[in-house]
Amino acid sequence: MFSRDKEIPLDSGARRLRRSGDAVASYQGNRYALKKMIGLIKARRELANAVSTSTRGLKLRAKYLEAELKDQVMYVKRAPITMGK
Repeated sequence: MFSRDKEIPLDSGARRLRRSGDAVASYQGNRYALKKMIGLIKARRELANAVSTSTRGLKLRAKYLEAELKDQVMYVKRAPITMGK
């Protein structure tokens, strides 16, 4: 990597220019990082929505199965108990 110090004499104008160049580079880097972060946040939000909808579906399914199981248990309780054949 080249050093900017050797290429330009650092009078006050060049120093200012170099500093502004660094600022632009850091701004662009920050903007890139921000875009990545926003992408991650969006992906996380989508994942959370998908998980919440799937868990909602699972909860409904569990309630349905529980009700079905209770019906089966009630049916078994109501069935006459016969000993032997």
